[in-house]
Amino acid sequence: MTRCPFHDDRNPSFTVNVEKGVWHCFAGCGSGTVQELVKRLGGDLKSKPKQRKHQHEYVYTDAEGNPVLMVARDDTPNGKRIVQYHHKDGQWYTGKGHAKPVPYNLPLLIRAIEAGNPVFVVEGEKCADALSAFQCPATTNAGGAGKWPQDETYNAYFKGADVILIPDNDEVGKKHMVQVAQALKPFVNSMKWLNLDVPEKGDVYDWLKAGHTPKELWELAKEAETYEPPAHLTVIEGGRDVVRQKYFDGGKFVPAWLAEDIMRDVPVLFDTQQLYIYQDGVYAPDNGDWYVKKLCQERLGIEYRQNREAETIAYIKRSALIDTDRLNPDDGLINVRNGLFDWRSGKLLPHTHERLSTIQLPVAYHPNAKCPHIKKFLQEVMPGDAIPVVLEFLGYCLVTHTRYEKALMLTGTGANGKSVFIHLLTALVGKENAVSVPFQELADSRWKRADLQGKLVNTFADISHKAVENSGVFKAIVSGDTIDAERKGKDPFYYQPFAKLVFSANELPSSMDVTDGYFRRWLIVPFPNRFEGKKADKKLLDKLTTPEELSGLLNLAVEGLRRLDSQGDFSHSETVHSMVEQYRQDVDNVTAFVNECCLVDDDAAVPKTELYEAYQAFCEKNGMRPLGRNRFNRRLKEVVTGITEHRTKRERMWQGIRIVHHDINEEGGIFGSDWNEGDVFEPRVTFW
Repeated sequence: MTRCPFHDDRNPSFTVNVEKGVWHCFAGCGSGTVQELVKRLGGDLKSKPKQRKHQHEYVYTDAEGNPVLMVARDDTPNGKRIVQYHHKDGQWYTGKGHAKPVPYNLPLLIRAIEAGNPVFVVEGEKCADALSAFQCPATTNAGGAGKWPQDETYNAYFKGADVILIPDNDEVGKKHMVQVAQALKPFVNSMKWLNLDVPEKGDVYDWLKAGHTPKELWELAKEAETYEPPAHLTVIEGGRDVVRQKYFDGGKFVPAWLAEDIMRDVPVLFDTQQLYIYQDGVYAPDNGDWYVKKLCQERLGIEYRQNREAETIAYIKRSALIDTDRLNPDDGLINVRNGLFDWRSGKLLPHTHERLSTIQLPVAYHPNAKCPHIKKFLQEVMPGDAIPVVLEFLGYCLVTHTRYEKALMLTGTGANGKSVFIHLLTALVGKENAVSVPFQELADSRWKRADLQGKLVNTFADISHKAVENSGVFKAIVSGDTIDAERKGKDPFYYQPFAKLVFSANELPSSMDVTDGYFRRWLIVPFPNRFEGKKADKKLLDKLTTPEELSGLLNLAVEGLRRLDSQGDFSHSETVHSMVEQYRQDVDNVTAFVNECCLVDDDAAVPKTELYEAYQAFCEKNGMRPLGRNRFNRRLKEVVTGITEHRTKRERMWQGIRIVHHDINEEGGIFGSDWNEGDVFEPRVTFW
């Protein structure tokens, strides 16, 4: 214990644990890693080259035999002194660096597994080398008991292996081997456990030194029963003395030491909002705080206190804080139930905590999976030429980019399959990766927009036909532009969404935005058929969402995604194109007015006031909201190219257009009761 460099410290309150690489100030200045400490003090922490030969040097290599890590040990009067080095540019440097952990004797391990031979897992490099020297392939982990890595990448090296576990003969050694067994269980073919006849704290090296032979070891292994580890994580623990030795400096608890111990076993992320725990191939936010609290209680045992738990969690959140831009990268991989699927090459890679993914589809990838029920459903509910577009959009929903800038709208009257399709899409991507915000609320609510962050899709069935006043947010989301959002009680923030928007509607929503930028962002698919009475299958959704059907749908979606990637755009569908154009005409009431009520002719003319009044009457009759006079004039110039304005002595005129037909009402409306369908309206003043 020494005086803290960060405050006026009259009583020593500062401690550094070089072996664990952490520091802590008991007076409240905080805690952190040694690297952070050096930076905070204005220093520059650089790894130093290896200076000398150690008494014992154990080199860890990758699968090709290239050096990765070295564990060096010297026997001193005060006990063992252990140093780790990492290999870089042909030289050894102090510290672990950024080297990925690998099992000891990895090339030997791989050869043994490929040949179908059992492999031994022991504690310590000396034991592993002793067995390997007798043609008994053996491995261990760096760091000793309690430090076996829990991530899939490390343990996947043992896939398909027959493993023989030989623990050291003490409580810590046996609990360590239980942890090893739990980590290996999902990958190995079988496991056996050997308790050797050695003194307390003895190991297999002592057993061989006592005169036993490899032949005896193989006989013991042959007779041993298959080992099944406990279902839950076993924590290396002990009485109060053991806990205090691990997590206390003198009589004071050091939260950094417990936090680092937990993070070695369980990869975690913190995005300023939630603590994510890496489980089953994905960083899951569910109960992250609760899970860490549980580990704190287990590891502290009788020394557990709420304030110690809180300090440990605070340290973990600071250490695991990550920029959200690094989450869910657009790297060509789709996180599925059984691995990381490279959708371009078709390869299935093992999960790894190094890919920072908070999204995993609840579907397994099987290259030969089919989905006959889903294919039949699609053929029944939508026109055939729209199906390729829909499958491309499903594939688009699986990636975390928005470069194709499209949203999907399903339209048609009720009982036609729109809601079933939305439920099917949600089953494919997973409920935890989807949200449901109404179309109009995307623009109106910053809090609702926050829900889209980190989600694959936003779906909402039967949206209102109410006019969208501001389409700017909709267009920004579809294009993946930065939007503002806010969570209750938190500061506003900005982010780039990648959620794809999918809506259904009996009647398409009106829009004050009639620009091409609005309409070109839509894919509109009609669902023209009704399924009622005997035609309605009440169990249809159950048939469509079986694991086999969803795996088949994943294959169809990936096929669509590849097509989309190759073409650079969605396939052309006359149905989809005509629906968008019809929507454009229905929403753009100026265009609709010109098409239905006017004649565009260079020689024609009409008073501006009269044309606007006719437009207002047209909108009123058709239940549309008319634009203001100035916006109408601007839009008219966009719709009718070449139209010009002139002033006469009496009024202002449009040149190049005239009214040819408008049956307003039975009373005659603005044109009088003698107006007959088919009559041509002649303006009061005409210019040539």
